[in-house]
Amino acid sequence: MFTWIFLICITLQVFFAGLAFFMNPINWSYHESFARYFFILPLVMAALCFSAQLPRRIL
Repeated sequence: MFTWIFLICITLQVFFAGLAFFMNPINWSYHESFARYFFILPLVMAALCFSAQLPRRIL
């Protein structure tokens, strides 16, 4: 589940960066501020993997 959420967040980040690059540079603030909301998600995902004792190859 977290992987899908992370994938959606990355897709939105690329979309916001595209808006800023191709439309209006003022949209760059969306790209910057959105990253602050989901930057912790990969750390949570890694912590859950370690706590689930998954094999190193999967991590």
